[in-house]
Amino acid sequence: DVRQRYFQRIPDVPQTILSAGVAEFLREFMLGDTFKMLLEEAEYLAAYQAQWGKGPFVTADAVVVQSGHILLVERGQTPGKGLLALPGGFVNPAERIRDAAIRELREETAISDGKGQIPPAMLASFIEDARTRVFDAPSRSLRGRIITHAFLFRLPERRKLFSVKGGDDAAHARWYRFGDLSPEMLFEDHWAIIEAMADL
Repeated sequence: DVRQRYFQRIPDVPQTILSAGVAEFLREFMLGDTFKMLLEEAEYLAAYQAQWGKGPFVTADAVVVQSGHILLVERGQTPGKGLLALPGGFVNPAERIRDAAIRELREETAISDGKGQIPPAMLASFIEDARTRVFDAPSRSLRGRIITHAFLFRLPERRKLFSVKGGDDAAHARWYRFGDLSPEMLFEDHWAIIEAMADL
């Protein structure tokens, strides 16, 4: 496979099966930052699957909306470093999926009102259970077979949005207007989840 030969610390550009133009493009491309990022992700994915296998794995994501805004985090680590994502993560062995969504939301955003970080029970009261959806397309993640459960948190309408701050493996957390987002800004299938869940 050409990709496996190319995405290495010492890339191999197989000139016998590529046109001269393509081979030259690949040689130039491997000198740039985009190649370095793709190589880092390829190495991460290989190590990830060697350690954990290809799944299936269960995750929970929080689709949090307030006053025409959606809460997103910026991924601080590979894969998807620098991309926006829904707050979420893997479900712990002794944890209910709903509780995992609440825990990840608190860990990654430290969401708070004027009285401090919002307690789990209050966050749970904002979940619209009838809107919970499972996203299980077999190819939704390059990491492996990851099945996510997305929970819609509809927070009270207010002029001043709840305060958030990036934490855990999130570089930043902030509110975004729906109209300011586009698919290429988001990690994996999170744009599709937002479209399906947030009444866009």
